Amino acid sequence: MHRFDTFSKPLQEFQVKTKTGGYLSICAGCMIVYLLLSEVIFFLELEQKDEMVIDLNQDTKTFKMHLDLWLPELPCSVVALNLVHVKNQDNVMHVGHTIIKQRWGKETKEEEYQELGKGIRASLHRISASSGEFSDNLQRNLGNAALEGLAHSTRKQRCHSCYGAMSDEDDCCNTCESVKAAFKKQGWKLPPDHIVEQCQSEVFESHPPQAYEGCKLTSRSVARKVPAYLQIGLAYDFDKQYLHANFIEKAQRGYVSFTHVIDRLLFGANFPGFIPVLDGIEQQHEHVPLIESWSEEKLESQSEHWQYDLHLIPTDFITPFGQVIESHQYSATHFVKGLNVVQRHRDLPAAGIYFKYEFTAFRVKWIQSYKSVAHFLTNICAILGGIYAFFSMVDNVFYQVSKSMKGGERSLNL
Repeated sequence: MHRFDTFSKPLQEFQVKTKTGGYLSICAGCMIVYLLLSEVIFFLELEQKDEMVIDLNQDTKTFKMHLDLWLPELPCSVVALNLVHVKNQDNVMHVGHTIIKQRWGKETKEEEYQELGKGIRASLHRISASSGEFSDNLQRNLGNAALEGLAHSTRKQRCHSCYGAMSDEDDCCNTCESVKAAFKKQGWKLPPDHIVEQCQSEVFESHPPQAYEGCKLTSRSVARKVPAYLQIGLAYDFDKQYLHANFIEKAQRGYVSFTHVIDRLLFGANFPGFIPVLDGIEQQHEHVPLIESWSEEKLESQSEHWQYDLHLIPTDFITPFGQVIESHQYSATHFVKGLNVVQRHRDLPAAGIYFKYEFTAFRVKWIQSYKSVAHFLTNICAILGGIYAFFSMVDNVFYQVSKSMKGGERSLNL
């Protein structure tokens, strides 16, 4: 085996050690340590590859939607949420949803908002088509009368949900008793952490309406992937007994403020690298200009129509372990129109906050993976061998130059 040894070992008696070689050895060692650490850090970083494919049969798929919204000047009693098709304004059917409205209130403007009782679990509801319609409904004090006799939601009308206690998500439970009966039939108990909307009188008995009320809206829903409007507006059916006289007086004069803060807007699961474009956006009522009035009388903006146009990009985030996180990235633009509900002769847009979303025809895949171990080891060997060879060459050059200079000095002395 001695004949196959390619690593020759020079005798120690023939080795020459110099100061220059010592300095170069220290420099080489420091550089090796630095480059090795850099290579290890680079190896531990994940690689990401982007792919784009055509997203087929979108209308047969579903997606998740998550919205947290703060409405500081609207009582939860008049706030409603609905999902309608862009083309014909029909209700999007068979939407699985969990909507919680948390009341916050205070008696004077100077006070801090305080939480008022348990959250109220609501369902999708028909929105007043205009501020004028809301004002008319306020006079009529509809309550649940608009929903009596409705056993199933339709494309034009919504009813109160049974919250999963019935086989169809669109079946109706319009009274507190019908909700309790549906839950009892399933062997369920009413949840202790919130009150269903049909039984909300229990909340108002312990926490009556405040002069200044706001509403924190939390919505989780699963719907078909079709272009639609997510509408947050004034409910078509509501009960005036749950409203404070202060709000009723302002609403009858047409003042309904949709000042809002978007705390969270997510379409699918969160994933590394996702940019929440609208999270934290605050929109104030007083900054809204009034659209041109038909009347010669100068009128100020009393309400507003906010619209967010969202373009959703279906995205699959694939982890190094093969887990697939389905979500959507989105871009957003928005505009606002100031409204005055006194202008009943004009076809005004509905007061509220509208999220119009549509999906791109392509799907993006973000694929993360670890780097090759073989490539890592190759780079380590290249670093060690390359630095050793380079500094050996430099040391040899310095040694030869030094040796030549010493030889020249001896010749001159002779």
